[in-house]
Amino acid sequence: MKTKLFGIVLSTSALLVGVLGYLNQHAGLRLGRFIDNVLGDFYAIVTAELVGLAVVFYVFEVILEARLTGHEKNRLRMQLGSPDNLFAREAARLLKAHGWLTDGSLKGANLHLADLSEVDLQDASLSWVDLSAASLRAANLYRADLSKANLVRANLAMSGPIRANLRRAFLSGSDMSWSKLFRADLSGAYLIRTNLKGANLFRANLSGANLTRALLARANLRGANLSGANLGGANLYQADLTRANLSGARVTLKQLAQAQSLVGAIMPDGTRFDPQKHRLQGTV
Repeated sequence: MKTKLFGIVLSTSALLVGVLGYLNQHAGLRLGRFIDNVLGDFYAIVTAELVGLAVVFYVFEVILEARLTGHEKNRLRMQLGSPDNLFAREAARLLKAHGWLTDGSLKGANLHLADLSEVDLQDASLSWVDLSAASLRAANLYRADLSKANLVRANLAMSGPIRANLRRAFLSGSDMSWSKLFRADLSGAYLIRTNLKGANLFRANLSGANLTRALLARANLRGANLSGANLGGANLYQADLTRANLSGARVTLKQLAQAQSLVGAIMPDGTRFDPQKHRLQGTV
């Protein structure tokens, strides 16, 4: 800041000398013999030198600020990955205040084992971030971008309304029980052995997702898109699959027989659920 102020003073001085010198030479301005001679002989040189110095100070200030910003950003990235919840929470607050939580500054960050429980991560850009084994319990992930993030064994249980972009995210073994994932984009996500018990997946996009051996007991999957999903060995006990799209999904009729409702659902063979046709036994 002091460097920038000095640059402003130099710029102002250069402008003043230049104006006075020009008026002295071309407008008949007389300011005393000594000053008159100085302005007459040196004003152009003095002006050029002062301008040059001002530019140097401006450039130096810009470089210094950029370096300080980079150091601060890296420090907060590391702090966000702390297993101390209060420490991580403060980092998230500062990152958000600077606009670094949503501008992609966290891409590729290592937040393995971070305790982000109840932390406000709304609209956060967390794509390609390593959140493996991190605690995101009850965190605010509303509209957060978690595409291709590593969330293996992460705890997202009872998180607030997520509505997040979780395309192709790695969520295998994670605890997402009772999470509010309605309308979330989980297309192509890896959800192998993931705990989604009681999760609200209303109209969620799970197309092409790998849900092998996932726990979906009592999950709300009304209107969810499960086309092409792999549900091999998944637990669908009392799951609500009303109007869900299961076309091309890998799932057995025996599994679907566990569901609470299949009314209006599109079955793996592409037809609407028909109690007479689909006896819910054997395999599809």
